[in-house]
Amino acid sequence: MKPTKIILSAILALGASSMFAQTGAQDGSRFGKGEDSIRCIKNISLYEPYAKQKQFKDALDYWELAYAECPAASKNLYIYGVQIIEWQLKNENDPAKKKALVDKLMGLYDNRIKYFGNDPKMPAAKILGNKAVDYLLYMGDAADKAVAYKWLTEAVNDAKDKSSATMIKDWVSTSNAIFKADPETRETYINDYMQGIQYLDEQLKTANEKMAPYIDQVKALLNQQFALSGAADCDALQNMYASKIEEKKDDKEFLKNTIALLRRAKCQESEVYFAASNYAHQIEPTMESAVGMAKQAVKKDDIAQAITYFEEAAGMATDDADKAEIYLNMASLNYKLKKYQMARANALKSLESQPNQGTPYILIASMYAGDARNIYPNDPIMAQAVFYAAVDKLEKAKQVDPSMAAEINSQIASYRSYFPKNEDVFMHQDLEKGKTITIGGWIQEKTVVR
Repeated sequence: MKPTKIILSAILALGASSMFAQTGAQDGSRFGKGEDSIRCIKNISLYEPYAKQKQFKDALDYWELAYAECPAASKNLYIYGVQIIEWQLKNENDPAKKKALVDKLMGLYDNRIKYFGNDPKMPAAKILGNKAVDYLLYMGDAADKAVAYKWLTEAVNDAKDKSSATMIKDWVSTSNAIFKADPETRETYINDYMQGIQYLDEQLKTANEKMAPYIDQVKALLNQQFALSGAADCDALQNMYASKIEEKKDDKEFLKNTIALLRRAKCQESEVYFAASNYAHQIEPTMESAVGMAKQAVKKDDIAQAITYFEEAAGMATDDADKAEIYLNMASLNYKLKKYQMARANALKSLESQPNQGTPYILIASMYAGDARNIYPNDPIMAQAVFYAAVDKLEKAKQVDPSMAAEINSQIASYRSYFPKNEDVFMHQDLEKGKTITIGGWIQEKTVVR
């Protein structure tokens, strides 16, 4: 409401100048009564223009008077109040005074819940969540994690996927900190982590271009925390979820989240992972459940069935990283079956999704080297020349993924030892150093004679 309209409303409410004065804080009304209501409106009209211009020093005294005397007058008292106290905190160096300001900020959030907690745009749950976020921010290492966790749990459980990504981040991170201090809270932390990731995934479905990268960043942080937490122990997760899988074998969402959790924890060889994947796949096949079925088939050494499931998973995958991983798994399995052409096709598919992988090139190089004698069964010198093409792939692997250089250099040195010797090529005038040749058979690639 504009200041002039607020003042007019207050004057009409007075009725007569002789009315008994009383502040809003005293009688629970919006502005108070009599002269006190006039003073409330005046202070609001004086602090707001300064606050809007970020001139918090000039706004401070007027805001404090309005907030103290008529806390129910306007939501802006709380919106600007947070900004004003944050400004004070940034400009205060005395620890005791800073602590007092944090207490004041916490009280501000409490009063906003009291007077404006039914606001649909900023309900009590979100206000409480913001209170906890600021408490952790400004208290730092001195924050009582149990207190912050209590506030955040209440807030997120109420707001669910409508919680801000920052609220979810602080909630799961605080749960992680409590688990580190008390390993007995492992299950609570895991459940919080799973729920938090689920809420963030829901948010990403409708997030705009500005928020989506931040939500992805929060997800990556929480995933990293979980991976390093020690909670992701496969034996512990097996014991924790074995009975739950049977109890909730018809609960699609639970199974889906459990499969995702075990995948992130790199527990894809556990029986609970296989069981969850099996039940989920029966209800509604997904990329995750198909991958689980494929890995179970691999463990049973049913390679053909595993490839079938991986093909099914590839058809449902939408994320490039997932596609790359699935096709690389298929390449490895076809390589194991010595179906080299299919394995190479799978490896190249993996590279289409993630070009900066070294592993697919290394795998292709291994295929070339391993099948060299079959390419040229009657020509041992040309069989050795196949290693030129194999080294080409290794050099490409090193180019796209320098982190693998040491491993790749060792393999290159090994393959070079198989190159045709100078004294062996006199029967092969086409193997002149520097000349481009085409390796035959299923490889059909050009390479340069070394």
